[in-house]
This record gives sequence, structure tokens and C-alpha cells, in this order.
Amino acid sequence: MSKVGRKPIPLPQGVKVDIQTDKVSVQGPKGQLMYDALPQITVVVDGDNLVVSRGNDLGQTRAFHGLARSLLANMV
Repeated sequence: MSKVGRKPIPLPQGVKVDIQTDKVSVQGPKGQLMYDALPQITVVVDGDNLVVSRGNDLGQTRAFHGLARSLLANMV
């Protein structure tokens, strides 16, 4: 698993995450951002953390796993 992708993203107070089939919306006191998730990447809220995982171990999927986690961490 990706070293970057496996780290959970802590959600600060006041930040809301709305996850739909292919879109992730992060809303907080500074505004709202949207991310179009790839079908191979799964994003779930686990308590006070946002967890990103992948469906397979293909090279491109592994790269997108770390990228998606980094982008979502920057959004939060």
C-alpha cells in the first residue's frame, strides 16, 4: 500500500465531508471544495478521519491512491 495513501486524514472541527458515488465535497469555515473521485479509489469517513483506499494494485491505481489522498488532505 502507498506510504502516503495509507495515512488517514484527520478532520478538524467545523469541517464537513459529503461523499457521493464519484464526488467528494469538503466544506469548512473557509469555503467549499469539490473532488471528482476515480472509480478505483474509495473515500470513507471513519470517525474523525477521512480514509482513502484503492480497489487494486495496478501501477496507475497506486499512483492515483497517493495523489487522491494528498489532494483531499490539502482540501481539508
